[in-house]
Amino acid sequence: MALPSIARRLRSKHPQLFLSHTLLPSISNSPSPPHSSHTLPQHLSQTFHRTLLVPFQTPRHFSTLQPFSAQTLNDPLGFDAQRFKTNDRYKSGLTQFLELLKHAAHFASEAEAMAFLDKSGIEVNGDTVLLAIWELREDWKLAFLAFKWGEKLGCCDEESCSLMVWVLGSHRKFSTAWCLIRDLHRALMDTRRAMLIMIER
Repeated sequence: MALPSIARRLRSKHPQLFLSHTLLPSISNSPSPPHSSHTLPQHLSQTFHRTLLVPFQTPRHFSTLQPFSAQTLNDPLGFDAQRFKTNDRYKSGLTQFLELLKHAAHFASEAEAMAFLDKSGIEVNGDTVLLAIWELREDWKLAFLAFKWGEKLGCCDEESCSLMVWVLGSHRKFSTAWCLIRDLHRALMDTRRAMLIMIER
């Protein structure tokens, strides 16, 4: 009987002891948060510290595409639109070349069409071929004939090849486009733009 009376006197004089003793088991048994309010700022500071220590690196497998990234956002082809504007310097030669190509389209085979262009004596440069491909982009066969003629004359550069790939891809002539890319690769020409165009098609 003495113990209960002693306990009552201790409780009346030191209630905080019994309060902490009563709450301690419930606190210890309750699930604790992963981080207390005192350790959270330290934890975050350590996380940011580790983040700052890691150097930013561009993925290596995208490095070859970086020269075209800015162009691709504005123009999916990455072509200079000014080159497609016909000026007086190339207008007469381009008009004659387009007329010959339309006549050549009536032949039964590509060999006959190429022979017709050969007999015409028409000579074109790289800019004329590029403009002809652009003007004939709605008719992939005529555009491809213009490209083949320029290729025969040795005036097709990487830009005209890439434009031809875009025309073929737009008309879903993927097999022909991939063959052209393969020929570009064999000729040791840069095929990155052509590959990007095919991905977008």
